[in-house]
Amino acid sequence: MYYVFFPNALTVSRVLISALLVFLLSWSNETAPSLLAGLFAVGCLTDFLDGVLARRWQSVSGWGKVMDPLADKVLILSVLVMLTERALVPGWIAALFVVRELWVTGIRSKARMSASRLGKLKMFLQSLGLFLILLQRPGSLAAIGLVCLFGALAAGYGSMIDYMFRFRNDREFSSSQSDLCYTKDG
Repeated sequence: MYYVFFPNALTVSRVLISALLVFLLSWSNETAPSLLAGLFAVGCLTDFLDGVLARRWQSVSGWGKVMDPLADKVLILSVLVMLTERALVPGWIAALFVVRELWVTGIRSKARMSASRLGKLKMFLQSLGLFLILLQRPGSLAAIGLVCLFGALAAGYGSMIDYMFRFRNDREFSSSQSDLCYTKDG
């Protein structure tokens, strides 16, 4: 019976891992890069596991549907901001991600949409890019990490446009249905 709460516990753990990463990234430049990357990888793994387990155990909850994407954003954006502060990621990249996340969160909260394939691709590329950058290996790995972030930006803004069209179409459908139900003549 208690296993039904486990997916939500994983979501909470992702927020706690985010806080630990922010602390470690702000505390010292001497923190072992492999420790940082490992913690981040665990946080990303909880994102995958909480959804899989909730569906398998039929314990999908309203709380989980709201908090899971928020925990994702906390993990990704907090690490992104801290890497920007360390000058490992350009600030404009972080700013574009923050704008996209706020916009999409607003749209998805109004329309109750699930993540699109482009949105999932964005999350994968973003996670991979940040993981590679957290390793702080000069040269090719950091460059590949930045390329992943550029790909994540493209997929992210593509999914944002998709969400906007889906939201507009859902609203048009809803308003045309209400016109059919409520006429001036009653």
